[in-house]
Amino acid sequence: MSDLEQIREKKMQFLRQQMEAQRIAEEKAAAIEVQKQAILKRVLTTEARSRLTNLKLANPTIASQVENLIIYLYQSGQIAKIDDNQLKTILYKIQGRRREPRIIRK
Repeated sequence: MSDLEQIREKKMQFLRQQMEAQRIAEEKAAAIEVQKQAILKRVLTTEARSRLTNLKLANPTIASQVENLIIYLYQSGQIAKIDDNQLKTILYKIQGRRREPRIIRK
């Protein structure tokens, strides 16, 4: 094998390993998302799920925070079911923590 062929083979092997690592990471992320959605489906009522879906479209960052909080509360045994009113309360509390930027004129 010439030096050029060896370099090509090493590069191809590196790229294969990189693609395999990326595939494994994507599979793990997909499995986590499936588990997350299963928990949310179990915990949220239909109305609450609908509200969360709408929130995802309008503000994905806050929706992600709410989902993570709900999953944490469920896994720690603090909640069993969340209806639409409880979800609204959670949303108000999360949005209340965020401080809106103020423009001060001098």
